[in-house]
Amino acid sequence: MALTARERAETGIRPVEVVDTTGAGDSFIAGFLHAWLARKPLLLCLESGRDHAALACCHLGGFPQEGMPH
Repeated sequence: MALTARERAETGIRPVEVVDTTGAGDSFIAGFLHAWLARKPLLLCLESGRDHAALACCHLGGFPQEGMPH
């Protein structure tokens, strides 16, 4: 859930098979801010953050490693 002075948005999770949560918070922030700076609606900002965080949980460590399973 996120709030601004004019807007409230809420979204659910993106189901993924979690391997490791390292980097999920940073990925959420990056996805959210990327959409926010592009002046997307608040809901799309949340969904972008959610989706980036979910993808970060699909591999070991904060970044995908070459040669490692995803």
